[in-house]
Order: sequence, then C-alpha cells, then structure tokens
Amino acid sequence: MRLRSIGILVGVLTLIPAGTAYADPPAAPTTITPTDTVTLPTGDVVLPLPDGRFDVRPGPGREGVTFTSPTAPDGSGDRLLVPADVLDQLGSGGLDPALFNVDAILRGETAGTSSFAPLAGDAQAVTVAFETPSGAITKQKQVNLQDQVTGKVFYLRDQGDGTVAGLVPPGEYSALAYQQTQPSAGTAGFASLTYHRLTVADAPTGFTVEGNDLEELTFTVDRKDAVAHSAEFKLQANLPGIDTGMSYTTILEGDWRIYSTPAEAEGLLFAIRPTLTGPEDEGGQTAYGYHLAYTATGEIPADLSWRVRDRGLAKRVVDYQAQGYKIDFRRNSYGRVDSGHDSAFVVPEFAVRTPQVRTEYYTASPEVEWFHTAQFNAEYPADYIVHYGGHYKTGSARDTWFGAPVGPGLVHERYAFSLNRSGDQLSGITPMFTGPDAAEAGWGLVGVTGVTTLSRDGVEIARKDSRLESQNYYLPAGDSGTYTLAVDATRDVPWTALGTRATATWTFDSASTAEREAVNLSTVSLDASGVENGYARRWVPQVVTLDAHRQGAAAKTTSMTMEVSYDDGVTWKKVSLLRHGDQALGLLVHPAGATFVSVRLSSTDSIGGSFAATTIRSFGLK
Repeated sequence: MRLRSIGILVGVLTLIPAGTAYADPPAAPTTITPTDTVTLPTGDVVLPLPDGRFDVRPGPGREGVTFTSPTAPDGSGDRLLVPADVLDQLGSGGLDPALFNVDAILRGETAGTSSFAPLAGDAQAVTVAFETPSGAITKQKQVNLQDQVTGKVFYLRDQGDGTVAGLVPPGEYSALAYQQTQPSAGTAGFASLTYHRLTVADAPTGFTVEGNDLEELTFTVDRKDAVAHSAEFKLQANLPGIDTGMSYTTILEGDWRIYSTPAEAEGLLFAIRPTLTGPEDEGGQTAYGYHLAYTATGEIPADLSWRVRDRGLAKRVVDYQAQGYKIDFRRNSYGRVDSGHDSAFVVPEFAVRTPQVRTEYYTASPEVEWFHTAQFNAEYPADYIVHYGGHYKTGSARDTWFGAPVGPGLVHERYAFSLNRSGDQLSGITPMFTGPDAAEAGWGLVGVTGVTTLSRDGVEIARKDSRLESQNYYLPAGDSGTYTLAVDATRDVPWTALGTRATATWTFDSASTAEREAVNLSTVSLDASGVENGYARRWVPQVVTLDAHRQGAAAKTTSMTMEVSYDDGVTWKKVSLLRHGDQALGLLVHPAGATFVSVRLSSTDSIGGSFAATTIRSFGLK
C-alpha cells in the first residue's frame, strides 16, 4: 500500500451515538488557552483544539513521522500517543510510557504505574518472535498483553534480535503485536498488526508472528490513477463479557505496505480507514479522494483485499468556496461506527485550496456516520470548520463548504460541543461568522475581539473578553431560570472582508440536568440566491431564504424578521417576508453603488426562546 505524506491530524472526536446515553470523555482542563500544549519527549507537540480534539504537529525535522496509540499499561484505559521512531525505546524500557500518556497529561494528572514495576516471583518469561513475508527484521516492535481476569496490560521489551520479551504473571492473555520499519528512499515502509491468545502457566512461553501467515491489506477503486494517501488501522480485544479492553491504533502516511493475519475471537474488533486521492498537481492539490471505512466484529477478515466500485459509494461533488480570498484548507474526514471500532483519532489531513470543486467518495453504510473538519489560516490556533455528513447512501449529490452569507449559527447537535448543559455546567461553541448550511459551523481563536455575557433573569452572572465563541460556565448548584447569552464580536482576519462584526442574543430556559442535554436554542440562517465565493451581482435582484434551526426540545417558530443595511449598519430597512413555519422568503433589490449587505435577523419560538442577530457585511456585492 503506497501512502503519500501530507501532514497528520490526530484528535479526540467527542461525538454522541444516536439512540444511546451520552458518556462523558475523560475530564479535560476547564480552560484551554492557545498556549496550552503538550510537548512529547521527541519534540512533537500535541495541541488541544476548541472542540476537544488533539492536533498533533511533528517536531522540527520530523515531518512525515507516524504515530501509534496503544492502551496505557496502568489499566486506566488512557491512550498513549507514541511516535513510531521511539517504539523500540519504549518497548525496551528506555522511555517511561507515562511520558506519552496524553489523556493523563492533559488532565493535569500523573500517569499510572508503569508496567515495568517489579513482578511477583511466579512471573514467567514470555518471548515473542517477529517474522515478515520477505524475511527482513523490522526496526520497531511492540507486544501488549492483557490479563483476561484483572485487565492489567503488560508491555514486552524489544531485545534487539527480532524478539520482544518480558516477565508476565500466570494467566490467560490477549495479545496485540505490532511491528514496522519506516519508509526509506525507494523502499516502502512495512507494518503489521496482529491478534493472538496466550496462556502463561509455570514455564517460559511465547509465540511467533509468522511471516507466511501475514496478508497484505489492499484497496482497489475504479480510478486507475488513485494513490493511497493514509490509513488508520485499529484492533481492539475486549475483555470477556464487556465492551472494553485493550486496543492498538497505528496511523500511517508515506510509503507503506500494511499486513495482518486473519483470526476469529469473541470480542475482537477490526477497523481500517484508508484514504486515497488522485495524483497531486504542482500545487499539491488533488481532484478527487476516496474515504473508506471497513470494520469487522469477532474477526480479522479472512479476505483483506477490498475492491469497491464508484457506484457502490456515496459521491459528493463538493464546491469549496472562498470568501473573497484563496484559502488553504487542511481537511479530514472520519467515518464513525462505534466506540470499539473508532480509535478517537482522525486520519491525516489532505490539502484543499479554495475556491475549488472536488469529487469525494465515501463508504455508504447505515453503520458509518461521517464527520468532516477543516482548519485554515494558521497552524495553531487555527480557524476551524466542522461539517456534518451523516449516514451516506449510494448515489451522487452536491455539497458546499464555506458558503455565504455569514452570521451567527449553531454547531450541529451530533457534535458534543454544541451548546449543552451537564449538571450545572453550560458549555459549547456558538459560531458567530458561519454560513447558511445548518450542517456546517465555523469559528476561530484569532482575529475576533469583543465581549460575551451570560445573564439569568435579567442579572449578569458572567462576562469574558476572550474566546468569545467558546462558552464554558459553571453555574451555582441547582441554578435555573431564563438565561440570556449575548455575544458581541468584531473580526479582523486576512482571508475575508466579510463578517467584520456580529452580535447575537439567545434567550432560553434552563435548569440543572442529571446528564448532558442540549440547551433549547434556535437561530435563523440566511441564504441568498446568486452568492458565489461570498459575493453576488449588485444589479440582480435576490431571493433570500430564512430558515429557523434549533437544538434541544421541539418547538414551533412563532415569528421571524429581517432588516437590511447597505452602509455597515448606520441605517436599516425592513424586508417583507412570506413565512411558512420555520422558513420565510423575501426579495432584495440593491441600490446602485452598494458594496456589502448587512443584515438583522430575529425569531421567537413556542417554548419562550428567542434569537436576535446583526451581521455587518454578511455578504458582498460586485
């Protein structure tokens, strides 16, 4: 399998499975500032993003490095993030696993006891030998063992002779064995991840990863010039009778051939997520991409080759727009299945320069739910976009990213960072300069200044002047009432002249909750005919469409209004609307010489909620 190096984004996707109770992720810092980073011993940097994910940037001179994510050896379930080029040092005991326990470090905790602690006197030597189909000895090796009764995880140490070994107490174990050799000039990298069972009794024991049993994972698509861009490969071995256990994830980009050995076992979960693209042009752009997700339960499939036809996929012709200036997106897509098959990591990014129309193919399955993201404008902190795809069906459709008009909106409720209340904590993202598509939300950490206030029953209870779109409030125990969240944001960014200022006010009733619940909020989005890349023709009358969107409890829209300004909000004119339910239509005829359209929107609903927003320069005219 040949993989091209573009960059890596590794992140925690905190998403809510449909029809199941929400379970909080491991506790995170209550406040994350742009300087909060974790620097690994290798110099690679882990950067918390505003949605709770991790952006991982290789250190200087380490571009193209791959990462693996084994389960922490202390039985906590925490994830380590380990650069592949130090796997041998980790396996030999030269590096403490706690140094790579990102979950624990970000919680501000000391990682649990290392697996290298002294063992009881009845521990036995376990040796695992590694083979490859070619007979070559791989550079990095690791074996993780999990006791099927206690859940304790043990790492075996690399012996430098093609084996790993260590002392392990008697018991029944599941084992995940990983080996790899990094790509070199003219030679593809090699990686294999396999599952094994092992009984440790009263004598030394072990097993061999048989080279003749390894089968290559291959992916064939209709487009003959497609090249593999990256892959995320995960195995999870659950403990008896429960849905958790030990997992191992490897994220590969560059030049690789990936192998595994077919196996069957109760509680064994298999997932591979390859991304393929068309050849890169001189600017590093690709005309199309394949985003695939294959999983299995109870087995590593006997057939590890996949042949997929375009007609069996969801085809999206995606119009990546710009809002006045060209932008380089760092894009990725993740097909979520369930917690066991999902690694909580995102396959490496691919580049999209806007404006561009790109064809993208996705696995179409009721079991695979697609979540899309993009970053741009800076390495960190970057402006951020989430774009919900959902469960795709086969067939072709068009999609638009980064559209205009812009204004305040909501994050799609399938993301855990939509505005929510958990007990007496109110948190989430309230985008102030996002487009008309309810499936998309965008926000930034730089270039936005102003103030955000939270009031209850008319009395201000919180105020802040940073991270205006990121909300996080701890209310008094049992606090309830009618709340008003007000954001006044001014934006100055180099990539657009649109959305120079926006204000939004949400009024909603809320009380303490037993578990996480979406707050009852609504917004009104504006779409306008003829807007392309943020601008429309000033002499062409425009049909405008207002749509009410809401999260939380069901409600009916009871009113909707719109005003328009052509002098950056100095004067306003009411727009006549024809409303039916949650949608209203209007007509704009622009005055001669107008260059930008500013708008005021408002709505009320049947459960007492209200929304009002003003956006200066929502879209442009030319």
